[in-house]
Amino acid sequence: MKFKKIALITILDNINLGTYLQALALGLVFKQKGCEVEIIDYHRKVTTLTYVIKTTFKKNVVKILYNILYNIPETFYLKNKDRRFLRNYLSFSSIKYTSYQALKTNPPKADIYVTGSDQVWNSVYNRGIERAFYLDFLPLNTTACRAAYAASIGMDMFPKDEVKETKSLIARYDYLSVRETHAKKILNEIGFDNVEIVLDPTLLLSKSDWAKLINNNVFFKREQYLLIYSVETNKENSIIKNIATQIAKEKGYAIYNVSCNDYFHKLSFCDRNYMRATPDLFLSLMYNADFIVASSFHGTAFSINMNKEFLSITPNKFNSRVNSLLDLFDLKNRLVTDFNFQYENMEFIDYNKINVLLKKERATSLMYIDKVIESDRSL
Repeated sequence: MKFKKIALITILDNINLGTYLQALALGLVFKQKGCEVEIIDYHRKVTTLTYVIKTTFKKNVVKILYNILYNIPETFYLKNKDRRFLRNYLSFSSIKYTSYQALKTNPPKADIYVTGSDQVWNSVYNRGIERAFYLDFLPLNTTACRAAYAASIGMDMFPKDEVKETKSLIARYDYLSVRETHAKKILNEIGFDNVEIVLDPTLLLSKSDWAKLINNNVFFKREQYLLIYSVETNKENSIIKNIATQIAKEKGYAIYNVSCNDYFHKLSFCDRNYMRATPDLFLSLMYNADFIVASSFHGTAFSINMNKEFLSITPNKFNSRVNSLLDLFDLKNRLVTDFNFQYENMEFIDYNKINVLLKKERATSLMYIDKVIESDRSL
């Protein structure tokens, strides 16, 4: 297999734990294949300091003071810690791109450009079509390969007024893969038949692979515990409280909560709240948990990958991601949508069966990556 340089672009300008771990996993897989990997250090306009400060002044006085004195500094401090964690394993581009135009003017050099996973093609989440995540910064006559790995759309469909432009951007890809069955359906409906479904990058690494990345210095297990990982609020967290407290009381577990949110969002019913968590702390807590209650795609993915007993709380939006994952492993019985769920009727998950399927799906996804690496448009 010919040596290749990979330039990977994905969402890495926030503090979401799953985004860093999916980028880490995909980058490590390409490195294991003998490639040089560079993450394009791209920041969406909506996450730059200038934009955040500008939008802050549209809020009331209390929120302005809270954001300026606490939230903005804390968020940027945590973001830097998250990125330092990732830099322990992968290289970033020498240029920090804080605008699409800067990226288009001077893109990094590579043999293959890859749009990574997560909600890169979700124009609601990105507040419009984010052209960088469609590799539109590359010149039309480039000989480099363009590939998407497990791109997530998240939405039920592309907005009608965005279909034409989105279709034009996607048509330039040499290889297309998505993370969810619904995303493939959306692309099929606008004319793309060459779409493969692959695993989320975090599932490309096995439980033993992740174990090697666990930092035991950030967390030491002292008791059995149920771990909550939620990226939702209000209704979902009310359901989580109801379910988690029942299970913890029945099993004699302590309740831990891990979150990238600030301390004002901690869950009062938990024995321990690990707020402003970094990816290494998240990994350690997930790996050592005795039961997991997640309201998050990656919380669900890690629960399955680490062979945990778990429940997945469906959020109100972008829930096709979780549904597709649970469907794949025949685990829809682990989905909770309301307060009527009876956890007493749960059977233990047969991970012998699931691990066989996971191994098969992992092999298929790795074959897709091999195909991308072996491509050569210069011929």
